[in-house]
Amino acid sequence: MWTGTQFLAVERVEGAVIASTDGRTWQEQPRIDDGVLGQLAVGPRGVLGIGSRNAEGVVAIWKSADGVSWTSATDDISLHGRDGTFLTMTGIAGRGGGWLAVGGESLSCTPGACRLVRAVSWTSPDGLTWSRGEDSAAMQRAHMNDVVRTVSGYIAIGSAAADPARADSAIRPAVWMSTDGRSWKRSEALPVVEADADADIELDSVAVIGGRVVAVGHASTQTSASAAGFAWWTDGDTWSSAEIGPFYPSQDIRVAAAMGGFLAMFGTGPDPSCPRSIWRSADGASWSCTGNDPVFADSTVFDAAASPLAEVLVGSGPDGAVVWTSHP
Repeated sequence: MWTGTQFLAVERVEGAVIASTDGRTWQEQPRIDDGVLGQLAVGPRGVLGIGSRNAEGVVAIWKSADGVSWTSATDDISLHGRDGTFLTMTGIAGRGGGWLAVGGESLSCTPGACRLVRAVSWTSPDGLTWSRGEDSAAMQRAHMNDVVRTVSGYIAIGSAAADPARADSAIRPAVWMSTDGRSWKRSEALPVVEADADADIELDSVAVIGGRVVAVGHASTQTSASAAGFAWWTDGDTWSSAEIGPFYPSQDIRVAAAMGGFLAMFGTGPDPSCPRSIWRSADGASWSCTGNDPVFADSTVFDAAASPLAEVLVGSGPDGAVVWTSHP
């Protein structure tokens, strides 16, 4: 993540924050000791970190002005799952002078659709006190995975049960739109993803550059070791789709705003022409493999960010955390 003055990243094994002003030299920051940090976001009032307080589904949130000193948010009831559910917060965006977050509640049961209880959104004026959004029909049997701010409001992406009345319902992609981050409306006219009839399909991550919003997702079945990656993009209300390529599900799927466009990171792939499933696109419509670069051999890329002068990718290799830096 680029804050405007420095890059910040989370080391996946220990959850430590590392920082760099140029993408080349990195320093580990003091550790957060009252939870497990998983994700960072930058907003008008500094940096926000989200993660978990414990293994029981209690969301943890930390705020920082500089990425060094952190203040923990109040452990409010809004950050606990309801009715025995496991609560996760998975996406953050700036909202005016405050924050918007999305996630969902789930239950540990099978088949996959049974796990989806409801999508959840939160708003905060300061990153420390949080309120849950409306628990409307649009949020039921669904999960929001990520969110971005657009010129007209907010777009959240994720998944929902194709038939909410059936416990064995297939999972399908879901898109929500909101003008204020509190009330959400599900989008109905979405592209059709070509996949097996028994496949679960969901959107995992979303990014925005200017007016172009790009989301990436995957289709998978319980009988196949590989999944199919795809992208959706929009400049307004209508979404279009593009196939990306196969990959082995082994990490969180991400798309990030990068230099010259978007960078999607899926993990490793079965295609020898793209052994690391890392893809680049100028517009979200046409994608080319960048994971065939030998610099990524024996490594996995988790996330990316760009400053005006550099593009940074973070991941792991045989010897631990790895950072790749490009200065065009």
